[in-house]
Amino acid sequence: GEPSPKRRPGAMNAPRAAHRPTPTAPAASPRDTSPQDSRPPSPYHAHFARGALVTVGVGVRRVEELETEDFLEAAQAAQDLMLDPSTVAAINTSVSRPGATSITFTFPSRSTQVSVEASLDHPFFVFHSGWSSCSPELTHKKYDLKVRQLQVG
Repeated sequence: GEPSPKRRPGAMNAPRAAHRPTPTAPAASPRDTSPQDSRPPSPYHAHFARGALVTVGVGVRRVEELETEDFLEAAQAAQDLMLDPSTVAAINTSVSRPGATSITFTFPSRSTQVSVEASLDHPFFVFHSGWSSCSPELTHKKYDLKVRQLQVG
């Protein structure tokens, strides 16, 4: 089972965590001239691609610039969203999907665990650390998003 809409893990994936903030279409600023900014958006979860814009309250930020405070402020401003910090308890190779991993989150506030399956390159937002994945190299290759190694704890 998944967490209820009012609860979010401390290690958060963007579609759920960015409910508020909300992702918008990927875009690059006219000031950006690097080749990565001019390439077409990724067909896979374009909201994770570097340069994708995310609405944060009344402002807009690039996905790679999101910080813990953005998620905290968005949850505080939203009546239908509450953050419920979790800890990564286990990371295992997925039994049912090659190239995927099973990540178990522990929610101390509820004394429960929730497991999710995700591709190795799927980014999660870890409070006070930023974006992380089980394979930072694959995440960078797919989304041009620099991330840290997702770890237990």
